[in-house]
Amino acid sequence: MGSGMALATMPGVIAIGRFDEGLVQYYEYPADCYRGTRPGREIVTRMLVLWSQDPEIIARYTMALGISDVWDFSQHVLDPGRMDTTSLHGIMVSHGDDADLQRLAAFDRHGYRFFFSLQAWTP
Repeated sequence: MGSGMALATMPGVIAIGRFDEGLVQYYEYPADCYRGTRPGREIVTRMLVLWSQDPEIIARYTMALGISDVWDFSQHVLDPGRMDTTSLHGIMVSHGDDADLQRLAAFDRHGYRFFFSLQAWTP
């Protein structure tokens, strides 16, 4: 980022797709929260959230997602087929939730779309 401003970040992945009761175990919130959601309605769920502020770990994480520059927003549409899931697994075991890789696979099989999300703030 060119401004020279230091930012704290929390990267993750957003999955968007059609609600399916067969996927309720993989959604972001407990199953009861989806009771009123109608099948086929488009929903958003967050996953693969990285709990680290270490720039080296963040760089390894984004590279494993297939992103070479987090500030190049044209790279934020993700293709699970291009992700390095072995590297992601190793990173998520220590700095997130490695069960999210199962979620990623389940949503991918059901045609969900995936987007990189970078929550950034000035500490």
